Amino acid sequence: LAMGQQLWNHADLLERFRPVIVRLCKDPHPAVRIAAVRACLPILNVDKSFAIECFCEASSEDLRVAACREAVYFFSTGMHSHTERLAPLVIRMLEAPQARVAEAGAQEVAARWLFNDYFMAELDHCLQGGVPQRKGVAKIAARFVAEADHFDKCSRLIERLKDDPNEEVRQSLHSVVRSTDILQLPEGVALVRSFVQSQAFRDDPTGLIRGLDGHVGTLMPFSDVLLSMCDQFVGPLRDACRDSSLTISHDISVFVPILVRLHEQAEESGNTQIVNQCLDAWDAMFERRIAVVHELATAIG
Repeated sequence: LAMGQQLWNHADLLERFRPVIVRLCKDPHPAVRIAAVRACLPILNVDKSFAIECFCEASSEDLRVAACREAVYFFSTGMHSHTERLAPLVIRMLEAPQARVAEAGAQEVAARWLFNDYFMAELDHCLQGGVPQRKGVAKIAARFVAEADHFDKCSRLIERLKDDPNEEVRQSLHSVVRSTDILQLPEGVALVRSFVQSQAFRDDPTGLIRGLDGHVGTLMPFSDVLLSMCDQFVGPLRDACRDSSLTISHDISVFVPILVRLHEQAEESGNTQIVNQCLDAWDAMFERRIAVVHELATAIG
């Protein structure tokens, strides 16, 4: 670690440190090899081939090293130029018995497919694979879907995984709707509306509700999303919404004022269709006793 820190500011020390780094990358303890990998990070700027070779050597006997947080820099920097060294390592990670390693390998597969169109066959393998592989893909899709350049690819993955039979996989998608960033993209509203109709949303609607609650602009472009949320609350989530011991009961108390804001904005803009849809949504919530009646009345009044 001390050598790595020095190399950030003194690249000329590389030749002096090189033999020691090579030796440390073969150390019998994985924690030492991970530290050696960290020391190689600044070397990526001056001798990329040597740095990647050290990383591969350090990872060769224990794939947990290849799953350390510093590994992503080696894969990102070197996959195009050193495919023959790094690609087999990623493929080995996918089949690792440790769930964390397999998940990290799947993240690399998804990321390299997203950015460089690599690993197409392996991506399909991950989507049909075990929970760690599907979680890895889900995390990458959720992380980059709000970026316009990657929306199309990520949205296809999200559509594939949003009703995954495993709750951990679905939970990996929740960051998609923790802010309204995705709703700023032209196609984002349709994706979020589809997400609202999924099991992933029904697992935990809190993130989207908080994201919309913190949105300071107009809600009019998101009216379809809000009304679709109402359909879930009075439909599949009705019983959960009526259970005061569950978090979703509080979520509803936050959601109702958001719907009121939409109603007010629709009235101000003269959009009678959305006004009537909001009124219909309130009627449905009253009828099915979603949230406390006096809270609804107060919010509407």
